[in-house]
Amino acid sequence: MKLHALLTTLCVVCCASSACTKAAFISRDDREKVKSLISLYASGNWEVRRKAVQRLSEYPSTKAEKAVIAACDDPHSLVRIDAVKGLARYSSYEAKNKIRTIADNDADNNVRWSALTVLASYRDPSAAPVFVKGLSSGDWLIREESIRGLLMIDDFAVRYFSIPYVIQAFNDSSINVRMAAIKNIKIRDHRIYMELVRMLDDSMLRKNTLLKVVLGALDGYTLDVSTRKKIITLLTHSNVEVRLLALRVLKKDDKLKKERR
Repeated sequence: MKLHALLTTLCVVCCASSACTKAAFISRDDREKVKSLISLYASGNWEVRRKAVQRLSEYPSTKAEKAVIAACDDPHSLVRIDAVKGLARYSSYEAKNKIRTIADNDADNNVRWSALTVLASYRDPSAAPVFVKGLSSGDWLIREESIRGLLMIDDFAVRYFSIPYVIQAFNDSSINVRMAAIKNIKIRDHRIYMELVRMLDDSMLRKNTLLKVVLGALDGYTLDVSTRKKIITLLTHSNVEVRLLALRVLKKDDKLKKERR
């Protein structure tokens, strides 16, 4: 079974009964305002539709929510982006499912990125395949948000089977994607450790920013002799933050080794 399919099998799809929340009661005046805004959304002017969507999402009613969901299919990308942002305020199954659909296949990468950002905030294991798909995008912003969203999921099974995708992100052509993967990794694994050590060698010759996040990710690992020697040399690095991070990693390594004796 392919890893992507295995991830999909592991992910538990949330049922509508647990995801939905009852629409809050709104006053008669607010119901009239929602009705008026829905009518306003029928305008042929995209700017008018955009303002209508922005205001509709302020109302916690079923009709307002349905209108915002419908606006997610608007022909203008800026209207869809505001609809996605507005939909984040609703917690029903329908709202979350719409966000997932947009994050998975919207033709406009700006809209898709906005949906991925919202989807990541749910930390839903069933969304893992969407983030995995995003890692193959030609847009580094999509890949960056996808690896961040995947690693935000608080599920051990998803985290474990995500390791190959994490390593893929470690080797991404974009430094932003690599840093997003390093900063958000929460599971410790020998494969990840070996990649971090490799990046440590590379980062020592490049920007301090990457070196810092790699050191931060190594904090908590038991170091091999060669890697420990490399980190010791960083105690005299010109950057004070690098020196402090190196010292922290070495102290944690000492502590872990003493505990194992």
